[in-house]
Amino acid sequence: GDIPIRKLPCRVHRLQRLADDVMLLDLKLPASEAFRFRAGQYIDILLADGRRRSFSIANAPHDGSHIELHVRRIDGGSFTAHVFERMKEKDILRFEGPLGSFWLREDSQRPILLVAGGTGFAPIKSIIEHAIETGLQRPISLYWGARERAGCELCRAEQGRGAACIATVGRHRQRRGVGADHARAGDGQEEQHQHEQEAAD
Repeated sequence: GDIPIRKLPCRVHRLQRLADDVMLLDLKLPASEAFRFRAGQYIDILLADGRRRSFSIANAPHDGSHIELHVRRIDGGSFTAHVFERMKEKDILRFEGPLGSFWLREDSQRPILLVAGGTGFAPIKSIIEHAIETGLQRPISLYWGARERAGCELCRAEQGRGAACIATVGRHRQRRGVGADHARAGDGQEEQHQHEQEAAD
């Protein structure tokens, strides 16, 4: 059935640099709260001044005791500057979610082609991990784009999961085998997102 949209508190559990301008933000949820979402959805971080910042969920639904976000630093962005310069473990945040209609559809048998770049890999990572966890028998190929070679680390981290990955860095393309030629996955509905974007103050 439908998953309700909720507002919940969370605690910063871990901060990890994935690249010079990308931070993994791992949020721990209250033990008494079960947060349900579909692979591919996103949340809004609720700021004290009433503004919101949207980020796709990078972990799979079966691992719902926490939320993994990939935050790219935006020039002039006050929230992303806070994440990179002042945010600390155990800080408290509030969020609303799950949101969005881009998620894994599990009622189709068609192969799926996924295309992602930069922090846009977050919902794709959630979809791949959910597909593997649930044992879906669907071939999947992933095309990954990055501005620099360091940006391919997330794609490289998926090695051994069984997905075919072609990594593109700038104008230079290099094929990276991630396990076998194909993975087993489901598909998401194509949708135009503007998550991880923050206007300059």
